Amino acid sequence: RDSNKGIVVQPEILRHGKIGVVIGKGCESPGIWLPDVFGELLTQLQNHQFYPQLIQAPEPELLLRSALSHGVDALLCYQALPVPAAKTIMRENFPFLILNSKDPDSAAETEIYSCNCIHHDYRDAGPRRARILLERGHRRIAYIGNPWFAEYTGFISTIRESGAELCDDLPLYTEQQIRTNLTALLRRNRITALYSEGGGSILHLVFRILAELPAEDSPELLVTKCDVVPYLRRKYPLVRCIGQCGFRTQTLPRIAAEMLADHLNSGTPLRSRAIPSFLFDRAIQERD
Repeated sequence: RDSNKGIVVQPEILRHGKIGVVIGKGCESPGIWLPDVFGELLTQLQNHQFYPQLIQAPEPELLLRSALSHGVDALLCYQALPVPAAKTIMRENFPFLILNSKDPDSAAETEIYSCNCIHHDYRDAGPRRARILLERGHRRIAYIGNPWFAEYTGFISTIRESGAELCDDLPLYTEQQIRTNLTALLRRNRITALYSEGGGSILHLVFRILAELPAEDSPELLVTKCDVVPYLRRKYPLVRCIGQCGFRTQTLPRIAAEMLADHLNSGTPLRSRAIPSFLFDRAIQERD
């Protein structure tokens, strides 16, 4: 649009490749939720000569209208959409990808994985996490986190198929459960290794409880990747944290930009993909 002149349609050779980056309802900042993923996404789009157009989606069913009004060549959703809205866009054959970095909490949240969704390969990551503990000789292991997620990723099945025991007679999902049950579970089952999911508040609680245990009751600890872990390791040096497990943040944005470029330039069909991007960051003393 040109003020006082109306709408000007450029010849195709002069048009910029513009990608609509859908950032949610507009009441949140993409720089707050996984800012490293969002920053990498913008960099990767630029590397492929794409120009990002930020699009808010207070009503996901209106995304196609927003795409047309902004003149974008494709939509890339920075967060998962409702499944019906995603399937509507796919039926219209509009170029469309979802970049989903959030771990699912239930089977319902995995339905989006069939809708041109790029996500971490959890079925690859779960067994890798389990094998880190098994290869250190542990045979009595406990898990802190969502039991459904541990089953979904294959963490639990990998431990049990190895002949080791996953001790789960007391739940360790919420902060209250951890506060009430963790010490009792460790002592009752003589746990030698513990894997903990969770963010900063969960991990801070786990480190504090382990630091209060006698050395003979304290297991080795493997944790999910979190910015607070280096601080916790300094604050609780007696906790035997062997490292962090996470995902390479640059992998999903790079794959998304490559897939869009292949589709728009060569017609390669878009599809869902589970991307192996597992990362194990060993503790400093492990390297030494």
